Amino acid sequence: MPAHITHQIFAEEVIKKAFPRKGEEFYKDHEKLISFAAQGPDIFYHNRKSRPYCFKYGKIVHSSGYGTLVGYMIRYALSLGKTWNSDMGAFIIGFSTHAILDRKTHPFIIYFSGWVEPGRKATRKFYRCHPFFERVLDVLTLKRRKGVEVKNYNFFSYMKGRFLETEIPELLLFSLQNTYPDLKNPAINMHCLKNVYSDALRFYKLTDPTTTESQIRAYNREGKKPPVRLLSLFHPHDLPRNIDFLNLSLKEWKNPFDENEKHTDSFDNLFDQSLEEAAVVAVMVKETMEGKISVDRVVEHIGDSNLSDGKAAAGRQPSFSDPLPLWELMELNYHYLEKKR
Repeated sequence: MPAHITHQIFAEEVIKKAFPRKGEEFYKDHEKLISFAAQGPDIFYHNRKSRPYCFKYGKIVHSSGYGTLVGYMIRYALSLGKTWNSDMGAFIIGFSTHAILDRKTHPFIIYFSGWVEPGRKATRKFYRCHPFFERVLDVLTLKRRKGVEVKNYNFFSYMKGRFLETEIPELLLFSLQNTYPDLKNPAINMHCLKNVYSDALRFYKLTDPTTTESQIRAYNREGKKPPVRLLSLFHPHDLPRNIDFLNLSLKEWKNPFDENEKHTDSFDNLFDQSLEEAAVVAVMVKETMEGKISVDRVVEHIGDSNLSDGKAAAGRQPSFSDPLPLWELMELNYHYLEKKR
């Protein structure tokens, strides 16, 4: 899945495309809520400090039920009489964008980053290349679509808002409990959601690309031979120009789960295709909250398939890849920080 900056940029572009007359004002009015909502279930992955841990919900929501989850969000908002341009409506629209971009781009990310296969030493170097590649794509997407260098982009400032002061936690709690009613240990509750939010804020602050202090601390923890590769969670400030990270050459690649599904799309192409689809979803959410179409239509359109590639079956293992030299780039990053230590 793309990382947080790409999801934020995507949600902004979706809203401005879906609502050409009012989108810019709507986004400005709800910028922080939409930026946070655009992270979708990724926020649960950051719940590693505050107990009870609820990070398992990240994997669960990515595996199935996304359309149903958004449907329950809409039903809850309607039960309170909320409009599409309220805080709650803005959050739902932002949240809905996450699934569309994930499904379209995740096969690309897996194919070009690789994975570790148990028992195959040659694949060990691909450890943590996936999240690192997501951050490489953040750097390039930010530069290409907003003209901003990542070292000048204070992402954390968009996350620290009034999330807990709104009715959004109640919205999430209701929707998660109804979409996944059988989940326990821990069952989702308000305390859990507050932990998720505080840990997500902590993660975004520690990894904010405007400073290298946390990167240096991470390096000091790992040393020259990193067992955990914490630096894969930080955005590289300098990227070599001779590596085609975005596949601008339109080289053929495969869906890692299906060798018969071949593509020549660049990441930019996939982003734009996702933009078209997500704008349709955003309009559908608006029209549902206006009473023009049924909630079931939105649920069906988004669908409940996994976010890895949008296929019905979850839990499949990838088989096809052609990894970029991301491990080498991470090693260079370690050498750079060693000099600064």
